[in-house]
Amino acid sequence: MDDLPENFIEYVQHHERVWGQENYKERPSLADILNAEIVVFWQLLGPENIQNRRYRVTLHDTLDSIEDYYTKLVFRSQIEPPRERIHRIWRKQKRVRITDVTVDFTFEEDD
Repeated sequence: MDDLPENFIEYVQHHERVWGQENYKERPSLADILNAEIVVFWQLLGPENIQNRRYRVTLHDTLDSIEDYYTKLVFRSQIEPPRERIHRIWRKQKRVRITDVTVDFTFEEDD
């Protein structure tokens, strides 16, 4: 995987080259990607997609929907396995990395 883009602009350029004139549902424009608060690059899951470099892009105002995605992975992955995974997250063209995850428990009393 030596040929991965290294920074935000390289990811955007790669996305535009790979997709060219093709579209996918809700594909953002180049201008929208460059001006977005948060840009997420998604990769399809499955053995046939291991080397797939056709990342889908979504734009967000906050990280709330990304947090929801990860929460859903924890609670629903057995029922509804994900079809794609988050590959990279960028906020104001700077890389976002997850640094902490907390799971809270509650204990039920016996009846």
